[in-house]
Amino acid sequence: MAVIPNVITHGLMALDVYNELDVSTVQKAIKKHPRAYLLGSNGPDILFYYKVFPWQDQELNKIVADYGGIVHRTHVNDFYNQAVSFIKEMKDERRKTILIAFIAGHFQHWSLDTLAHPFVFYRGGEIAGSTRYWHFRYESMLDSLMVTYVKRRDMASLKPKRFVDVNEEERRVIASFYQTMLVQVFGIYLEPLVIEEAISSFKKILNYLYDPHNIMTPVIQKLERKMAYPWAFSSHIVNSNIDARYDVLNLKRETWSNPTNIDDTSNETFMELYESSIVLGNECIGALNDALEHNEPVNFDALLGDRRYDTGRPPGREMKYYDSIYQK
Repeated sequence: MAVIPNVITHGLMALDVYNELDVSTVQKAIKKHPRAYLLGSNGPDILFYYKVFPWQDQELNKIVADYGGIVHRTHVNDFYNQAVSFIKEMKDERRKTILIAFIAGHFQHWSLDTLAHPFVFYRGGEIAGSTRYWHFRYESMLDSLMVTYVKRRDMASLKPKRFVDVNEEERRVIASFYQTMLVQVFGIYLEPLVIEEAISSFKKILNYLYDPHNIMTPVIQKLERKMAYPWAFSSHIVNSNIDARYDVLNLKRETWSNPTNIDDTSNETFMELYESSIVLGNECIGALNDALEHNEPVNFDALLGDRRYDTGRPPGREMKYYDSIYQK
């Protein structure tokens, strides 16, 4: 089964940041190309969606998805420094505006991931062995809770495809840009058409991963049990059946650790992490706007600290510690 992250919480966070922005070069770009901004809020996750359907070539899916993992784990500073430098030098103003909106969203993905992913990894469990689907189960329930408990919305009123629904021009421009960054920063060579297909598949598969009336999920879970693969697909589905058995938001304030260091502890709730990510996301937009407005070399090192998307820590500190709520 392909790795399929969830999109809703990232999209909502990006919208919350946008709603706090003053008028600026970046704000104007987002206003002009909101779809590019929202797609950007999925960050490197777009690479997980190439050949994502089960009947497609899963070996090719894994190859491209692994590239997405590399972007999550390495060269964080280099990626944003080179990406914004590249955008600054663009002569085509239309393409430039699309990419400003996209990279602004990409910053939002990093802001939420670097703060909240350690929480989800530790409390969800390792993506391996008996807990291999529980990380996605956790993220799916977070999406459900964000819509219903936090935003107080009817799930049927939200259309997740809006978070990835770029037009053809935006998709083409973003794919070409991402292909260039993969080569320049990571030494990864992909055809732009691969990235375009991944973006298109992203939108299509969301039709199967959002179940606001909880109709598909029970049927799929019954099939999973029959095939002895519980949660293999249903862990990725965001549905309206809120699992109240587990304190997914950590409202009880249980202590949790960064998975790289058992002594690096916190008792923050998910909502506190989410609010902190909005603050960080605003800082990123401010830094991006400053970089675009001035002629100095682009350098986000102090802001980013080379912190990985998954651990919130620099490379070299691997995840070792987990305490899944689903095993308690």
